[in-house]
Amino acid sequence: MYVKVISDDSEIKEFCYEPLKSGNIYKATFENKYYTRVFFSYDDEEYDIVVHIRHLRELNLDEIRDLKLKNLGI
Repeated sequence: MYVKVISDDSEIKEFCYEPLKSGNIYKATFENKYYTRVFFSYDDEEYDIVVHIRHLRELNLDEIRDLKLKNLGI
């Protein structure tokens, strides 16, 4: 699944999710009813962070398809 960060950067910093950026899209997995595990890269290292779902919006299939086509350069 892919998620988009919908909270602004100051709110992300306040909740200590700082490596994430507002408006960016990340790969994620379902953690539980209220949290999602978000994967990101920092200095060429892979990390993950558990984020409350109120800060995220899950992308629908059309948005995921568009993202993958954009990454391919199409």
